[in-house]
Amino acid sequence: MALRAAVATPFKVVSSRRSARRTIVRAAEPETPTPTPIVLPSGSDVKPQSLGEAMAFAGAAPERVNGRLAMLGVVAAIGAELATGESVLTQAAEIPVPLAILVVSLAVATLAPILKGANMKEAFGPLTPQAEVINGRAAMLGIAALLAVEVARGGAALL
Repeated sequence: MALRAAVATPFKVVSSRRSARRTIVRAAEPETPTPTPIVLPSGSDVKPQSLGEAMAFAGAAPERVNGRLAMLGVVAAIGAELATGESVLTQAAEIPVPLAILVVSLAVATLAPILKGANMKEAFGPLTPQAEVINGRAAMLGIAALLAVEVARGGAALL
């Protein structure tokens, strides 16, 4: 095998001599972290509630239903008012049946897990029950303030 001369470049000296390199490859499965399983309540933890218990003053449903409706309502009301320029009360009067269907659907969807005895105190990622209650209360205050301003002004509050 003939030796070749080294070549100088502005950055480094490069030898044209080839060296034998060995690469060792080991087959192994890549390590993946095991995800934390979602723990569902066991059969002994599940205590279904009656509709009367769920809808009682201190029950699980009233604040959840009203909070979820308010969160949806305040976003929809502000968006629709900015888009159309009409007040929330005028818009609600124009579509009473679809609005009633939406309210009943959301109430039933909120009541279903409560009546089956689901654990409503578990967090789902960043969505904690405490955050839902706080956001629901803020939305209830927001929709009440929006309606109060509209009644006082006699028209759209945001325009």
